Amino acid sequence: MVRLLGHRFVTHDAFYETDRACVWYSGLKKDFRLEVSEWHYIKSGMIHEIIAYYNIEGEISENRKLDMPD
Repeated sequence: MVRLLGHRFVTHDAFYETDRACVWYSGLKKDFRLEVSEWHYIKSGMIHEIIAYYNIEGEISENRKLDMPD
């Protein structure tokens, strides 16, 4: 488990290949839970691209909400 800015991060699962990896983890802080799956694509030994999928459970405070146009 890792801590950053008051959040706890727990890794649930991961797999690694030569040119890609996938990690599933949760970010936890009080009653806030963020589920994340990240795909990491490698090119020439460096991370070339990261695609992340987020699922937020629980109440989202006003200052964390995205400002979406109508």
